[in-house]
Amino acid sequence: MKELLEQITDFQYLLMLATMDLKINETIKSAFRFFTHENVIFSLDPPQIIIGQGDVQHNLTEESFYDF
Repeated sequence: MKELLEQITDFQYLLMLATMDLKINETIKSAFRFFTHENVIFSLDPPQIIIGQGDVQHNLTEESFYDF
């Protein structure tokens, strides 16, 4: 497990945590909501964080994660 955690990126680790534990999922969603004032959805396929809803929706991918 330690070797796996050393190989994944911060973005992949965040998505993994958000999908493995409901309490952590809600904590991460609350943090995003605090900073963006939008609801958040975590997607594993494709791996992304969807911020907002409907027409005003931003897809945060691994490439754009660090810029965010």
